[in-house]
Amino acid sequence: MIFKRLANPKPYRILALSGLISIIILLLFIVIVTLFFNSYFYDYEELKNNVVKIEIVEVDYLHWEKYEIELIKELNSEETDKLLSELSKIEFIYPFGSPYELRGICIYIQYNNNEFELLSWRGTVFYDENGNNRGRFHRICSEEEWEALLSEFINDIE
Repeated sequence: MIFKRLANPKPYRILALSGLISIIILLLFIVIVTLFFNSYFYDYEELKNNVVKIEIVEVDYLHWEKYEIELIKELNSEETDKLLSELSKIEFIYPFGSPYELRGICIYIQYNNNEFELLSWRGTVFYDENGNNRGRFHRICSEEEWEALLSEFINDIE
């Protein structure tokens, strides 16, 4: 009798089991998505206390370790404060995948320990005081927000 039940399970048990498996898969998907799409905001106070210099630059990467930077504009202290304030309002997310190469108009941020970062709407690369690559993050924001931020400081954005 037991073997007969196992060989011919009732249809409602199959539906219940498939529903349970569907719920487990859905919960697993939600957990994975929330892990990969965390938000990041720059902390204005931390930036204000640690940033020495900000420049808006044109970056052309030949490779992650080699880059060419052309200065577009070095910000004065008032402009730096305004940019840091506006930057701290932009939401960056960590999407799934490898970081893009940084190309185009970026923000060069130099910290008081002589480390610096190149920040773009498509990612961030950190460097130590000797210019060695310390890491990169696939941290992206809206291209429209990025261009609006930069347009306050430069006129022609490509």
